[in-house]
Amino acid sequence: MNRSSYPYVKTPPIFRCLIKKQQQATEELTYKPRRRRRRKVNNSDFYWWGFPIGTGGYVIIRFLLTIDWDFGSFIIFMGAVAIALISGYLLIRSYYRDFKSEPPPEYIVNKEIRKKAIDAKNKIRKRYLSRPLKDKVKKLLKGKVRTLEPLTPSATVGVSEKQFLAVLQKYFGQRVNFPNGVFSIIGTTFEYTPDIVYQDSYTGLTIDIEIDEPYAGKSKEPHHCNDNDKDRNRDDFFLKRNWVVVRFAEEQVVKYPVACAYYLSKVIYQLSGIRYEVPAEKLPSIPTWDSEESTSMARLLHRETYLKEHGLWQIRIS
Repeated sequence: MNRSSYPYVKTPPIFRCLIKKQQQATEELTYKPRRRRRRKVNNSDFYWWGFPIGTGGYVIIRFLLTIDWDFGSFIIFMGAVAIALISGYLLIRSYYRDFKSEPPPEYIVNKEIRKKAIDAKNKIRKRYLSRPLKDKVKKLLKGKVRTLEPLTPSATVGVSEKQFLAVLQKYFGQRVNFPNGVFSIIGTTFEYTPDIVYQDSYTGLTIDIEIDEPYAGKSKEPHHCNDNDKDRNRDDFFLKRNWVVVRFAEEQVVKYPVACAYYLSKVIYQLSGIRYEVPAEKLPSIPTWDSEESTSMARLLHRETYLKEHGLWQIRIS
């Protein structure tokens, strides 16, 4: 996924192998005949055919340097050319004659063995595809996804999160909700709290759905900037615990909530094979921002503008 614009997805390494297997399994193997090797040329070939070619070449060069041409010289010259051409033709025909002959028995046997091996691989591939993807994900994630610690989150709910959660629950039900816990950061007093969590109880697939604002509502300090490692470190923290991270820009969530839900449904289907009926709407991408761009947006009240347009400005923004 393109991380220079929203939305984007980060998947833990445990999923990458599964996705690669799925892609490889969808490609049916076919038999491709190998080119037969050329016959090995013996030294005797060069001796018997190289001698007349060399002699003919010498005669040609010798007579090309002759100044006085008479009838006899011309006849000898043409004879030398004819000898050279005939010798070259015979050498080439001898060199490639194995291509016109019947293939040796071992070639036919190897061909049949390769075909049988490819057929066996295709049977395994079809058997792999016949298993539902969600069963593979369940086996893959069993006991490997860390759950939130049962502590009350201290983070405040963002201004657009309640509205977006209502849209998501319309299509995904109670699999999507606000977090019921946190991840404590060892050695510090800080904690990580997901904005919204998708969790499927059957497969164990868990997604941290993040909504990124360009700056803080009160202080106008830059937030979620691409020239800061804060979000990258946070994402890595969740990936190590086998969570998937999906990030939307707040502007996308406010303006196109259904399109965001459709994007999320495609991610879930790709990773687990679970399909949700969400109206197909195109989600416009929004470039990520750096600290300077965030400051500029705060000065222009960019965030307040789209929140007012959608009736969310009355809520105290965080």
